[in-house]
Amino acid sequence: MHLVYFFTHDYSLKTWDEAAIYSREVKVFKELSSNKIDLTVVTYGGEEDLKYISKLEHIKIIPIYTLLKKSRFKTINYINSILLMPFLIRKKIKDAELLMQNQLMGSWLSICLKILLRKPILIRTGYDMYTFSKYDHKSWFKRQLYYYLTYFSLAVCDIYTVTSNVDLDFLCTEFPKYKRKILLRQNWIEEIPFNDFKNRYNDRLLMVGRLENQKNYFYAIDLLENSGLTLDVYGAGSLEKEILKYAQQKKVKVQINGVVSNEELREIYSKYKIYLSTSKFEGNSKTILEAMNAGCVVFASKIDNNLELFNANNGILFKLESQNEKEVLDKMLSYLNNSSSQPLISSNAVEYTKKNHLLKKYVDSLINDLSFMI
Repeated sequence: MHLVYFFTHDYSLKTWDEAAIYSREVKVFKELSSNKIDLTVVTYGGEEDLKYISKLEHIKIIPIYTLLKKSRFKTINYINSILLMPFLIRKKIKDAELLMQNQLMGSWLSICLKILLRKPILIRTGYDMYTFSKYDHKSWFKRQLYYYLTYFSLAVCDIYTVTSNVDLDFLCTEFPKYKRKILLRQNWIEEIPFNDFKNRYNDRLLMVGRLENQKNYFYAIDLLENSGLTLDVYGAGSLEKEILKYAQQKKVKVQINGVVSNEELREIYSKYKIYLSTSKFEGNSKTILEAMNAGCVVFASKIDNNLELFNANNGILFKLESQNEKEVLDKMLSYLNNSSSQPLISSNAVEYTKKNHLLKKYVDSLINDLSFMI
C-alpha cells in the first residue's frame, strides 16, 4: 500500500520542529511504515525539510517549495496551490494508491490530486474549522470560506474523520447527505510513566497551551487570586505581556516557560498534582489527555468537547463563572494538600486514557480505514 500524506497548508517538518511537536507527530509515520505501508509525505517546506530524511527511514519526503519558488505573498502561494502544485506533485506520486490530508486547511490540493489520479482520499480533522471560526469571531467572509471548504471536502472525499462526538453530530446535522463518510477517530497520546502523587508539587498548578484568548488565562488568574499558588504555563503567544501584567495586578505568581519539546513536556506533567484548563472552546484536547495519562487531577472548563472526556470519576469540570471560583479553588487545595496517596480520580484518568487514546489504537483504526478505501 502506497500512501501519500499531505501536510496542513503552509506547514512543514521544519515548522513542526520549531513548534516542538515534530518528535510526537512523526511517530504516526513510523508506525505506518512499520506496518508495511509505503509512505510519501508532502510538506510545505523547502530544502530545509530534506535534512529530516535521515531521521525518517523508509519514508519519502516531497517538500513543495523544492518544486517551485515560494512567494512572499500569501495570496500567490494559495493560487499556486490550486493551479500549479497539483500538476507538479502529480508526477512525483503517480504510483500512489491512497491519499491522506492532515487537517482541512489545504484540502484543495490533495483533492485536486484525487481527481487527477483518481485515487481515494481520507481527510483527517482535529477540530471543526467552521465552528472554531465562529467561536473566534472571524469575519463573515472567512466563516463562509471555512463552511464551503468543509462542504466541498465532504462532497469529494471518501472518508472524513473527526476527533469528537460534538464535531460528528454537528457535521452530520449540517451536511446530512455526507454523514456516512464521517467517522469518529479521537486524538492519540503516548503513555507517560507514572510518578507517585506524593512526589508532586503541593503549591504549583500546570497549564499548557498557546497564549491566546481561546485559552482564557485571565480567568485562571482570577481563580488563583489570594491563593498563594504558583501557575506554571508552557506555551507562547501574542498575549504573554498582557497575561503577566494582569497576574501582577492580581498578585498571582505566574511563570511562563515558553514552548518545550513533547519529550520534556511528558516529564513535566508528572511533577504536578493538578492540571488546569480554562479554555472557552477546544477540540479533543491532547494536552488534557496527556495530563490525565500522567495522573494529574484535571480541572477543566465545562465546554462541549470536554464533556466527552470526563465523568464524575476521572476529572473535575467547572463552569466559567465568577461565583464558582471559591468552590473550585477549595477543591484544588484539597488535592494539593493530599500528600500521601493517589486519589481515585487520578487513577481513573490514567485508565481512561490507556483504554481509549493510546497511539496503537489510533494507528490500528487508521490502517483499517485506509484498507477499507482500497
